[in-house]
Amino acid sequence: MYKDDNTLIDMDRIPNMEELRESFKTHDFTTLQVYGEGELDHEDNAEIAYVASVFNEKWDELAREKGLRGHISCYDKNENPLMLLRNGTSQVVSEAVYKLICENPDGVAQIIEQFSSAFGNTEKADELLTKSIDTALDAMQFSELAGIVQSVPAHEDFSHKQQNFPAADFDRKWNHSRAKVTVESVDEIDEQTSYAEDVSEIVFANERFANFWGSLSEDDKTILMYAMNDMTQAEIAEKMGFKTHSAVGKRLAKLKKKFIEA
Repeated sequence: MYKDDNTLIDMDRIPNMEELRESFKTHDFTTLQVYGEGELDHEDNAEIAYVASVFNEKWDELAREKGLRGHISCYDKNENPLMLLRNGTSQVVSEAVYKLICENPDGVAQIIEQFSSAFGNTEKADELLTKSIDTALDAMQFSELAGIVQSVPAHEDFSHKQQNFPAADFDRKWNHSRAKVTVESVDEIDEQTSYAEDVSEIVFANERFANFWGSLSEDDKTILMYAMNDMTQAEIAEKMGFKTHSAVGKRLAKLKKKFIEA
């Protein structure tokens, strides 16, 4: 049976499915809970959710660089292994940060003071956050995990609530269908909504991406990257220095047309 350290490899027989599940849960840090059930009220959870949103934004950006194909919204957050890893890690980190702030405010103030004197501005803070999450992803071997998970996809890995190109591509291959995915007209999309699911999903789900990307100007690449990070036209226009968001909409429409016709 189990030895003192409760590892599967030390069993004198092949473990059954329940033992496998229990072992993975026991040794998976993303299932840890910093707070017990009922310890937190609505306000506490709101604060933790904010910290998690900051963490997730940077995680999503880096995950794409390390092999995640398509936008995060393409995948089922409760079934896809990569999404479970992301959400579990985010929850543990955000709860731990909140606990530190609540239980040791003087220590946190000291850390912030030292950080401010060392780095001095929010740009450096962003660099630190990027480096920290980047290191965590490497430690988890995220690129290797993404490659494995995406090489053997399952229907439940994807979100099927809306038009979703990675999911449609999976269904096409699974059903051996040659049916093309219908692309929604740019003109029918609200100009203030995110273009991540409309433009970037077409790009990242298609093998022609490398050639398409290499043909773009630096400005077009920047606009598309902003769109793939869930920014609205108005937000992109402000970042790029355009007078109105309509200019961004026109550029995105041309990019989509260029890709489809490539």
